Amino acid sequence: MKAIYILMFMTLATVAQGQIEELGAITQIEGPIRGYKYVFKSPRNDTITIKIVDPWGKLISTPLQNKVLAAQESVPFEFKSNFWKRGNYQIIVESKSGDRHFNKLSVDATGNKIKYK
Repeated sequence: MKAIYILMFMTLATVAQGQIEELGAITQIEGPIRGYKYVFKSPRNDTITIKIVDPWGKLISTPLQNKVLAAQESVPFEFKSNFWKRGNYQIIVESKSGDRHFNKLSVDATGNKIKYK
C-alpha cells in the first residue's frame, strides 16, 4: 500500500511540472541550422513568458510573452539566429504564478547541437 502512495505522489509531482520538449531544428535545404522548435506543456492554468538567453547571459529572444494557457495545454515556440555562439543557451519559462522551468541547448558556432560523450 505504501508503494502505491509513493507512485501516486511521483505521478502527481511529474504532472505538476511544466515540460519543455524539443521538436527539431529549423534548416534550409542543405543549409545551416537557423533555429530550433520546442513545445511547452503547462501544468496548470497560468500566464507564461518564454525567454532565450545566450551563453553570456544576454536575453536574445522572447518567443512568447504573457501567453495565457489552460492546464495541460501545449504551446509551440521557436527561436532563430543568424550568428550562433558556441555554448549553452538557456530556455526559461516564467509564469505569473511564480513557477520557472528551464531547458538547456548546447550548440557549436554553426548552430549544431553538441553531443556530449
